[in-house]
Amino acid sequence: MAKYRQVYLKIWKDPDFQNYSPEGKLLFIYLCTNQSTTESGIYPVTINTIANETSIPLPTVYKLFGIPLPTDSKPLVNSSETVSQPISNSLKNVFYDLTNQCVWIKNFKKYNTGGSPKLIAASILSDCIQTKTSQLWSHFIKEYPEYTELLSTVGKPLAIGSPISQVNVTKVNVTKVNVTKVNVTNDFSEILEKMVKIYEEEVKTPITPMLAERIKDVEQEYNLEIFRAGLKKAVTLGKRNLNYAIEIMKDYKLNGIPSGNGSKPQEPTKLIPHKFNDGWNTGL
Repeated sequence: MAKYRQVYLKIWKDPDFQNYSPEGKLLFIYLCTNQSTTESGIYPVTINTIANETSIPLPTVYKLFGIPLPTDSKPLVNSSETVSQPISNSLKNVFYDLTNQCVWIKNFKKYNTGGSPKLIAASILSDCIQTKTSQLWSHFIKEYPEYTELLSTVGKPLAIGSPISQVNVTKVNVTKVNVTKVNVTNDFSEILEKMVKIYEEEVKTPITPMLAERIKDVEQEYNLEIFRAGLKKAVTLGKRNLNYAIEIMKDYKLNGIPSGNGSKPQEPTKLIPHKFNDGWNTGL
């Protein structure tokens, strides 16, 4: 949604923040301001991406999150075979789900207010659809119970232990959010209209207002051929996430689109040193 994020000046006086190492302060600011941030504060981002974009050494990123370094006996964190790990909470109000490679900035929503409540709710619903298997959403609902009814429609993966419907919360009128297909208007360029059509053809998912805004940004970076090829490979890999497709597009833009050779598709995270994370299904 927004093209900017707020960082309150008083953060520099916060006792916990003052006790962070220089790398810890950089990591916290990065997690609150990078292009992958979402309205919910929950978004997918790999450890390698964080290290690449902040220039913080990879072992230091692990340490800051309180996550043990991978060993030869365990798969790498960017592998699709990553073993289940508990949610880490080392930095104050920052939680990392290693299994699903998602981060949650607990107070992110509280400090990034404003905008249409319906659009924000739609965006949060989209975030949940994108990363619904992450246990972080159970914690999110406890922190923001007004979204319980809205997010409970996503399904059982939101629950930890007891069904989410059993949580005692106060309901607010954010449940009837319009997340239906958006009409492509005259405000869309010809190329953008084609990208929307390509997206719907490849992903079989209607375009929403949030996703339309995101594709406007993609249009500035990639041509139609790379856009389609990136979507195709992401779908082939079973990664229904626009950030994953964008990582592939970055590689294709730099190295060209490879010709098909019948070999098994490789994970983009093993090939691409620079990554971009964002949403996929019905929003950012």
